[in-house]
Amino acid sequence: VMLFHGGRVLQAIEGRRVDLDRLMARLRADLRHTDLNILATLPIEARRFEHPMSLCGLSPVSVERRLNGRSLSEITAAEAEDMLASCIVAPAAAA
Repeated sequence: VMLFHGGRVLQAIEGRRVDLDRLMARLRADLRHTDLNILATLPIEARRFEHPMSLCGLSPVSVERRLNGRSLSEITAAEAEDMLASCIVAPAAAA
C-alpha cells in the first residue's frame, strides 16, 4: 500500500532481505527518488500488505488528522504502519 500526501510517499515494502537490498539500491540510484527514509527494518513472519503497489484510499482530511500538523517525514515507524494498515479494507467491509 502506498500513501501520497504533501508531496511525499509512504510505502511499506516487504520481502526477502536480498530482494529488499537490491530494490533499495535501485531506488537510491534513481534520481527521481530523493530523501529516502527507512523507518524500520524488521523481520516478519508473514506479509501484512498483500498488494504493496496499491494506492491508499484515506482522504486528505483523514491523513491530516492522523498527522496532527506533522509531515509524513516526521512520523514513527509504528505510526506509519498503523496508517498504511488502515488503508486495507477487509473483503466483507468492501462489499
